[in-house]
Amino acid sequence: MKGDEVDEMLASYINKMDVVLPISRLGGGQYMFGSKKIYAKVMNKKLVVRVGGGYMDMAEFIVTYAESERLKLQHMDPEEVERLHNGGKDKRIVETQPLTSKRGSLT
Repeated sequence: MKGDEVDEMLASYINKMDVVLPISRLGGGQYMFGSKKIYAKVMNKKLVVRVGGGYMDMAEFIVTYAESERLKLQHMDPEEVERLHNGGKDKRIVETQPLTSKRGSLT
């Protein structure tokens, strides 16, 4: 969303790191990252994600969690994934790339 620093920075990471997960903006720095609900914010001009009692750099978070989330979604019903990201409402999906691996389609 233009004008939202967190959203713009997240979109940049998604594009640079070629993330192939559905990522939905829930609002207020909250996102669905695959099947995981996350909270992101800008700290010291860096995008970070709340993890446990602290924060992790977004690039490190993506490297750490993207593959496990991809595998979780691969085994989920596509309708359940849709429910996670829409919550019964018309929420904008930040990244609309198909859920694929580097080796091909997951479906």
